[in-house]
Amino acid sequence: MTIYASILAGGSGTRLWPLSTKDLPKQFLPLLSDRTMLQATVDRLLPLAPIDKTFIVTFERYRGIVHEQLPDLPLANVIAEPIGRGTAASIGLAATFVAAQDPTAVMGSFSSDHVIPDTIGFRRALSFGEGLARAGHLVTLGITPTYAETGYGYIHCGERLAEGPEGLTAYRVSRFIEKPPLATAQQFIASGDYAWNGGIMLGRVDHILAEIRQHVPTVGAVLD
Repeated sequence: MTIYASILAGGSGTRLWPLSTKDLPKQFLPLLSDRTMLQATVDRLLPLAPIDKTFIVTFERYRGIVHEQLPDLPLANVIAEPIGRGTAASIGLAATFVAAQDPTAVMGSFSSDHVIPDTIGFRRALSFGEGLARAGHLVTLGITPTYAETGYGYIHCGERLAEGPEGLTAYRVSRFIEKPPLATAQQFIASGDYAWNGGIMLGRVDHILAEIRQHVPTVGAVLD
């Protein structure tokens, strides 16, 4: 299987100041290895998303850094926004580029600063999600929570939809909860019905664009 990858790399990384700055935010730094976080993200996805099917969404001021760090990336695959319009706009913009090549392609949206030690398990989950996306679902990856974290978003898992390899299971999303208070997070963990929201999404680009037009019409109007 192959998918298109949209990697969001426009954050300013100010929470990691002074190591990360607006001129060189954390996604362009080698924090955990000799590879920068952006390079590590591309490496992690390469078996599933070839470099020519990878798009980097960033700000215009970072275009040169992206080209320097990813010399094999086609020049046209850097989508540089003059100003930030939010995550939906960035994903939608990438989806329009992908749709121009293949209107029913599956695209994944990924952050450029995630740390994912279990690369094999991650790719297995993406492969499972890719099949669900081709069947018409919008897929978000949840992470089994290990403690009551108040700084993460949570996914309430609803109806069981499908079983995947190595214990992977797909559920219908009942609701999203953003950064709950501690007592609520503890209830979520105790119930076993919630996952951390990993911020990774898969879907056919025609479905992604349709959902943006329906739920974020101001963004959809600009993309059209």
